[in-house]
Amino acid sequence: MATSDERKILKLIEEGGGESHEVTIANEMGLRLDYARVILRSMGTRDYIDVLKSGKVKIADKGWQVLGKNSPAPYGVDSIPDETPEKRFKRYMSRGAKEESSGTPKQRSSKTTEETSKSVEKKTQKASAESYRKTLEDLTEESSLTPEEKFKRYTSR
Repeated sequence: MATSDERKILKLIEEGGGESHEVTIANEMGLRLDYARVILRSMGTRDYIDVLKSGKVKIADKGWQVLGKNSPAPYGVDSIPDETPEKRFKRYMSRGAKEESSGTPKQRSSKTTEETSKSVEKKTQKASAESYRKTLEDLTEESSLTPEEKFKRYTSR
């Protein structure tokens, strides 16, 4: 349960667009900066806020619940409200997510992707077969050497 000061701080952060600096919060609350930091630290440990690298604090999901509101959707998810998870997954798999969401549907051909993956597979198989052959030849050659020749080869490397 959030205290009244914590609710006021969350409201101040909300008024600031969901993010705010510690100093701004302390000044608007009429608190000393060190005391405001203590409150913010306790709010962070209870997951009401997140502290960003820039020094700002941001309301977390649990903080939005304390305010009785839903957290704003990240990455413009609200821009496609009727999209089902299946359609979203299909768009993601088609690699056209960026183009579709910006309003210019440009699908990449999955045929070229399949052709590329097949050619990569063939190259990989060919390379592994060649390396296996080389390894087999090296082992055969090494087994025919005498211990003195093996020692000379080892020390010459």
